[in-house]
Amino acid sequence: MRKQFDFHRRPLPGLNTSSTADISFMLLIFFLVATSLDTDKGLSRQLPPSSDNRKEQPALEVEKSKVLSVVLHADNSYSVDGEQVTVAGLKQAVKDKAKSRPKDHVIDIHSSPKACYDAYFQLQHAVVEAYKELRGECAVSLYGRSFRRLSAAERDTVMARVPQRVSDNIDEVEPNIGEKGGRL
Repeated sequence: MRKQFDFHRRPLPGLNTSSTADISFMLLIFFLVATSLDTDKGLSRQLPPSSDNRKEQPALEVEKSKVLSVVLHADNSYSVDGEQVTVAGLKQAVKDKAKSRPKDHVIDIHSSPKACYDAYFQLQHAVVEAYKELRGECAVSLYGRSFRRLSAAERDTVMARVPQRVSDNIDEVEPNIGEKGGRL
């Protein structure tokens, strides 16, 4: 005849969990020490002055030939000097203006507050990429290597030859650039 086991009579063996908390604590400390938390990177831009400060600042007159007027419309379309362009066309226009007048050009950006953030970000990214490519070309022509591989002094030289000159405005009305130039 078979023997039936009675589980109530025999105690079940237990797990020894006395060191589990110690191991968990040590793993937590290890991961906190070993993990590097990267900060988010963004576009380095100086924000335009508030409307109160803007009234106090005198308007600068700039010759029209020095200004590249970029407009982000409320319908998220772009125009450069009054002509509709794509993001690639915008990038090329910035490169062309910066090449034609390396030290005395201004990229004048006017954005509608009704435009979406993604369109604004694409506009800013296109401008940054255009300058990045120009600085890369300048670094190769001057030093024979890419901008990222230059020393700090060499980078400063390239950045002085290809300065990033951007005026950023958010306003309701479209910019009106007269014969003499634009208001920045």
